[in-house]
Amino acid sequence: TLSYMNLISTQEAADRKGTSPQIIRSAIRRGDLDSVKVGGVNLVKANKKFEQWKLSQRHVQAVKTRWAKKAK
Repeated sequence: TLSYMNLISTQEAADRKGTSPQIIRSAIRRGDLDSVKVGGVNLVKANKKFEQWKLSQRHVQAVKTRWAKKAK
């Protein structure tokens, strides 16, 4: 983890939020999360915005549906 400015990788952000790095990158593109690009890599600012960010209900439901299909 990079402690400078509380920057974390998209993987660590995903781990903390229980989702995938792709979802974190999508949230960055939408402006839902703040990030800094360092050497071509997005680092997420672990700030208040990040702490308050949650998966959308649509995404949560899609994940549940997907896992239910795989369990059959």
